[in-house]
Amino acid sequence: MTDRGSMRALSRDRRGQMPFSLIAIVLIIVSSLSAALIADLRNGSQEVGLTVGEVERMVELSDDAKEQVQDLAWRSLLISCGGDPINESAMTSRFHSDLEGRISSSFPVTRSGFTVKANVSGVKLSFMLLPLDQSLTVEKFTDKYVPAYVGLTGSIMVQVSSDNGNLSREYLIEDQGKVPWPLLNDRMKGFERAVSNDLGDLDSMVNYMLESLAAYRAVQGWGSVVIGEKGLAETITERDLTNAIDLGLIILQMVHFRQATPCYGISTDVLGGEGCWRFVDESLREGGTIDPADVFLGLYGYDELDWRKVFAQALNSAIERLSLRWMESLGLLKLFELVERSSEEVFSFANELIERTFDVDLAEEHFKKWLKEAFEEAGIPDTLYRFFGAGWPEGTIDIEQMTFQLVGDDSEVTSIALGGLVALDIPQTDVLAWTGWGEFHEQYKKGTLEILGAIRREIASVSEQISRSMFLPKGELKLDPRDGVSFLDEMKASLTIALDQKSTWVRAAMSTAGSTVMTADPLAEATKAEFMENRDIILGRQQALESMVSSVAEQLLSSALSNHQDVPWDENLEQLKKLIVGDDAWGVYDSMERTFDEHAQFLQGYFLAGLSQGSSSGAMSSRMGDVIARTGDPYAGISVVLSEDVTRLLSDISNGLRLRGNQMSVSIPSSPYFSLLGPDGRAHQESLRVELTYPDENSQGSWLSSIITDPRNYRGSPDIDAQIHDTDILGSKAASYQSVWKLTYSGAVCLTLSPGGEIGQVLPVELERHLAFGSDLSVAVLTGHALMGVSYIN
Repeated sequence: MTDRGSMRALSRDRRGQMPFSLIAIVLIIVSSLSAALIADLRNGSQEVGLTVGEVERMVELSDDAKEQVQDLAWRSLLISCGGDPINESAMTSRFHSDLEGRISSSFPVTRSGFTVKANVSGVKLSFMLLPLDQSLTVEKFTDKYVPAYVGLTGSIMVQVSSDNGNLSREYLIEDQGKVPWPLLNDRMKGFERAVSNDLGDLDSMVNYMLESLAAYRAVQGWGSVVIGEKGLAETITERDLTNAIDLGLIILQMVHFRQATPCYGISTDVLGGEGCWRFVDESLREGGTIDPADVFLGLYGYDELDWRKVFAQALNSAIERLSLRWMESLGLLKLFELVERSSEEVFSFANELIERTFDVDLAEEHFKKWLKEAFEEAGIPDTLYRFFGAGWPEGTIDIEQMTFQLVGDDSEVTSIALGGLVALDIPQTDVLAWTGWGEFHEQYKKGTLEILGAIRREIASVSEQISRSMFLPKGELKLDPRDGVSFLDEMKASLTIALDQKSTWVRAAMSTAGSTVMTADPLAEATKAEFMENRDIILGRQQALESMVSSVAEQLLSSALSNHQDVPWDENLEQLKKLIVGDDAWGVYDSMERTFDEHAQFLQGYFLAGLSQGSSSGAMSSRMGDVIARTGDPYAGISVVLSEDVTRLLSDISNGLRLRGNQMSVSIPSSPYFSLLGPDGRAHQESLRVELTYPDENSQGSWLSSIITDPRNYRGSPDIDAQIHDTDILGSKAASYQSVWKLTYSGAVCLTLSPGGEIGQVLPVELERHLAFGSDLSVAVLTGHALMGVSYIN
């Protein structure tokens, strides 16, 4: 304005081309306004002493200053976007500070006797805001938001003065468009933190997906010595790692940009690159809170579960505990005694427990108890196998008459006739009282360990029969990434269905295993061999014959001395005993030996027969059959193991994922558009354009390098072992094997981000970043069996 009045200048549109007819109309209007303005200024100039030429020059200088100030304001706007782009106050402060500095260094300026000043106090930043809670409607937007787009608004005041007068004019800021740097920077920084930071979202997601993949394959028997169908090297591969990284990058793009560059580098055995991208796109399109592992497993088609592998694995993990309990049912040991002798020590294997806790006394005690129970089950009373000599005469013999020289008190010799019917009485002997059984403890321990091995083989055979031969319906996994249920929890939920008919296939598996895995009883065989080798010593043959000689001699001498009461008894008895033993022709001693051997053979027959019930050199028996016969339980503990240990195994795997902090969910927006709040309070929809080169595409600036060390070669840190066998056979905990892979990878991606431009008048700028990523990950799985070739620490 001049000192007398004010003038308004029409802002010029510099944003594009206009039709010629429209340009002509605008020129006519501008010319008319300029003429009116000059006329008005000329009238004013007469009062202040300004000439028309001076006024025209002032107008020209004012317009130039306006253009210069607007350019400086635009530069300051760009500078304000260079700091923290999500703090509106900070951006505003930087803008005003920078603009004031630029204006101070540029104005006032003197030209041809005119002084030009500029006032930018009316220039402001105009923000389009991004509400942090994008789920709210426009009416419910809160004050929690960050800048998204920024432009200029307000007015510029320019004053041109001379000695003759002043010209002051106010210009409205021209709308030169919106700068998208705040939104692009905010989204880019969030994505960069997720990808490039150590232990960022990408690393965690890759770890979680690979652990889930390894867990699924492990429970399906991959890498197992017993039921494995695919090797350890195939459990986690380079392709799996690449797939996990690509899927993680896709999900993070959806989280931060609501768009994702199509990826055709993911491939599995069931889906090619295009099929995988369609699957991922359909899985993520609706947004919501998703489980990345469900999407990842779905790419591989792992929506079914072969329960045979799971049950076989659980049974395999219980072999040690089941073996001990079955041996207890056979009477070979008492677990409570072993627990007392273990002194709270932890044992991983049953043979280790037996070796450490079986001393001489315990072995002898268990041996005799086992022996008694064996004959009881065979229905043989102890008078037939244990006690030799019934306590009454076992027979009689008719001794041929012969002459015996009887010595009297005066040393005179009198000839008398000896002979007739006498009784043979074998003194009673307890077979189990033989002290040699105490020295038999090592053989008993050895036999016990051999029986343990036989039981292990039979349980392993049942496990194999279940894994390969038994019909079981496959379990179905929904793998719905939005249901809030992990695939491991899905497995546990479907366990009830798989166990509905377990009595049928468990009995079939046991019957099949029992008919193919048969074994002689090594303990019984050793006992029989020991008895046969030491029979005469065990039965006290020499002592028995001496007793029988004394008995026969007493009977003969008593009968012959009925008329000779005055002869010395002891002296004549000793002479007669020597005659019985030494006179082969008489045959009395031979008759005694024959009688003893006949009765010893009788006891021997029952002793061997009792130990041969179900086990002898020519007959084989099933340990499982023995257990069933003794306990009356047709499942012999297997049913309980399959019900409880499978649940424990799956829970341990799931808890392991949680404890390691790898289980995660990701929230993906449901709309591809951001809701922006304009200065006028209206909501606008805006998208972002994303171009990302994936690391496996071999594009410039994008690459991937990795090293996978499987459990056969990875030993963990010096302080912590990686491959661990965790079990306590005296406790209720299911045995588990922890197997750990070490993954080291690094790479880079190139990302370009630009506004979608749906709201219009947005500068078409691009924000480009080269983002590096990398990590050292440990992928751990729990199994009920050892993986092939892995050395575990107990």
